[in-house]
Amino acid sequence: MPGTFIARRRQRTIFAAKRASAALGREVRIDENFDIDWSPTPKIRAGGIHLANTGWAGGGDMADVGAVEGRPAEPDHRRP
Repeated sequence: MPGTFIARRRQRTIFAAKRASAALGREVRIDENFDIDWSPTPKIRAGGIHLANTGWAGGGDMADVGAVEGRPAEPDHRRP
């Protein structure tokens, strides 16, 4: 079963990179895992993130981020 867990984690990482690439219109690579913590205070974490430069800017990476972690924003129930 551990192999299945690792395969699913890798699939989730690839899926996240593809979605980010489509949204930004440039290649996004996630070299480490994209993890989701489903605890009462959920958070996401991704490491080894590379954001490609645009073609006209000469290639290479525009950004190279070691790791990022975030929590979803609380919904604003005051809005109608």
